[in-house]
Amino acid sequence: MKFFLLLPLLLAFGPQSSSAVDSELHNAVRNNNIVELRTLLSMSLIRQKIDIAEPILGWTPLHLAIVLNCVSCAKLLLNAGANPLVHDYSGKIPLSYAFGISDPQIRGLIIYRLFEAMWNR
Repeated sequence: MKFFLLLPLLLAFGPQSSSAVDSELHNAVRNNNIVELRTLLSMSLIRQKIDIAEPILGWTPLHLAIVLNCVSCAKLLLNAGANPLVHDYSGKIPLSYAFGISDPQIRGLIIYRLFEAMWNR
């Protein structure tokens, strides 16, 4: 069995984060709760920490949204300024996971954001 097929189960039932901000953002994505995620992203303190990594895999909320195939969450995070170039603890960026397991719409959105980031450098 391929490891990436187990990732959503590990995330759903695995250990929770110790950081309140981390836990709130990641839990909103984990539960595919668009309303809560939108509310959290409207708060300046949390928006400043949009790229915070969870302690086990180093995944940001964007990594998590992609692995769980939450298109709406990924869109919200990217539109709120999530960095698509942040590496997790294994050195992978969100796009690395998008090509393995996510919806083509997510891949297109991330590629667009990557080109946009490179263009604005």
